[in-house]
Amino acid sequence: MNETAQETSWTPLLVIAFAAFIIALDATFMNVSISQVVVDLKTDVSTIQSIMSFYTLITAAFMLLSAKLQDI
Repeated sequence: MNETAQETSWTPLLVIAFAAFIIALDATFMNVSISQVVVDLKTDVSTIQSIMSFYTLITAAFMLLSAKLQDI
């Protein structure tokens, strides 16, 4: 067997998995705290849900952009 076999690095996969976990956790926390945010900002639920949706979409867009920049 070849002594110089390519070793697989698990670091990039672990970093991406951790980032995806943080994003999912962030979205969960936002959904749990929505009632208190509505009270604190004196607004309605639909406005807060829209803001949360935009936040998630922007985060996903930046993830795609950063992945493309990493490929370059």
